[in-house]
Amino acid sequence: MKIKSIRLSVFLSIVLLVNGCHTNKNIPLDSYTDGTYAVIYSHTDSHGWIPILEMKIKNGLIQSAWMDYQNPSGELKSDDTSYSNLMKATVGITPFEAYKKMNDSLTESQNSSSIDVITGATHSSEFFIEMSKAALSAASTGKTNLIILDMNDTYLSETDTFDEYGWKSRIAITIMDGKIIDVAYETFNENGELRDDSHNSRINNLESQLIDMQSVEFDESIDDEFKTSKTFKKLAAQALETRVPFK
Repeated sequence: MKIKSIRLSVFLSIVLLVNGCHTNKNIPLDSYTDGTYAVIYSHTDSHGWIPILEMKIKNGLIQSAWMDYQNPSGELKSDDTSYSNLMKATVGITPFEAYKKMNDSLTESQNSSSIDVITGATHSSEFFIEMSKAALSAASTGKTNLIILDMNDTYLSETDTFDEYGWKSRIAITIMDGKIIDVAYETFNENGELRDDSHNSRINNLESQLIDMQSVEFDESIDDEFKTSKTFKKLAAQALETRVPFK
């Protein structure tokens, strides 16, 4: 999968017009090296998307910083009409509108520490800020190589149905800087009640083993309920499979 070039002529026309009307006097000219700086994350997030950023520097200033997400097939989230309509109805803003607000905030302030967090797009704003800082760091040296950041997120998986005893299981695996740092596995009934503490203490062993080995390929004998170990390993594998690497 390759990063998709972001070509939005209408958007860029707006950016050029706005930037032609103002300049932040606190930012010295030629503080950054002119060029295009691209940033992408190493893997998909927990929703199956990879955040991307393309920043353009001209005359030492930030001309534009356009964010989007792409899936493993290279399709952009901003082009997904169904998703845009759902997001608009749910939080009152579309991806395109959110990305433009982020761009406007950065090009106005010329400072990644002054970017506004957009209501309804908090997680995207956090990605935008992190990617902008990485792009500006590269722009300060003039290095235009593709920048790849670690995707830090929590990946989820859950059994499809309740078993014959009325229990269902779910797992949440948190990855930071490429390593599994936290695992939370729960078994619950239809009322949301968790299985008793004695069972959860055995689950703790499985969670610790996954963190220690950084893999689902561990000895099932550490748990005296083979079915529990088998379900744990299956859900862990499914959760980790949703973390698709950038190619």
